[in-house]
Amino acid sequence: MKPHHFAFGILIGLIWGSNFIVAKLALEHIPPIFFIALRFSLLAVLLLPWIRFRRGVMGQILAIALIGGAVHFALIIVGIGLSGDIAPLAIAAQLNVPFATILSVMFLGEVLGFWRAFGVGAAFSGVMILGFDPAVFKFLDALMFVAAGAFAQAISFVLMRRIEGVGVFEMQGWMALVSALSLAALTLGIEDGQIAGLLRSGWTGTGAILYNAVAVSLIGHGGMYFLVQRYPVTRVVPLWLLAPVWGAIGGVLFLGDTLTIMMGLGGVLTLAGVWAITMGQASAATKAEASTETV
Repeated sequence: MKPHHFAFGILIGLIWGSNFIVAKLALEHIPPIFFIALRFSLLAVLLLPWIRFRRGVMGQILAIALIGGAVHFALIIVGIGLSGDIAPLAIAAQLNVPFATILSVMFLGEVLGFWRAFGVGAAFSGVMILGFDPAVFKFLDALMFVAAGAFAQAISFVLMRRIEGVGVFEMQGWMALVSALSLAALTLGIEDGQIAGLLRSGWTGTGAILYNAVAVSLIGHGGMYFLVQRYPVTRVVPLWLLAPVWGAIGGVLFLGDTLTIMMGLGGVLTLAGVWAITMGQASAATKAEASTETV
């Protein structure tokens, strides 16, 4: 992977890690589904000029938009709203790596190998340890929501590897449009007090929505799709390992979260597993990738 793409992947991790804190602060007043619906509504307006109808691949585009957008983000944001601490959720969100690894082996023909298989097992074991921490167990439903959201994101990664000719902002535009419409319908059906909550949130809520639309989506997820379309899934996704680290640090500094020994052990094991997945890339596959990299 080219150095500037590598650095961009790390920046994406920093943006995502800080977003756990930003979202948690906003959810003190704004209903979670409504918050995400506003984020995607703003993003859809910004990206409307890039939206194009693609004959022959619209089914794939809409599937990616729905699964990687509405489903993934709805599950994650509900989990954040339910949880007391951010660190376990930031770590559990990394399950998209082993999920994506398994799916890419099953459907894309990528080679697993010993170390990547070990990494998958370690990552899942780490999250299991988190789940048995008494401080986390009382918010186990939040952990399950985030894990389900990670799986939805992994599915979208694999689907994206099978589609060509769709630009980053075009895909983001479709994802924003589909998610805004579906989540708007969902919030109207299951939530209440949306406008009152938004008004109570003041600049914190407004800033969080802007941060989510511009930094997290345009820069973060837009950059993610840019990288995923150019490199194998199992080489790109692990670059964002800084996300749970920054999320955990921010939770302690700004939200008063507490870190336990089991959280630390589970987090280290999960991140070590994700790292093993990265390092387990076969040398032959690495050479093949290097020969096909593009700017």
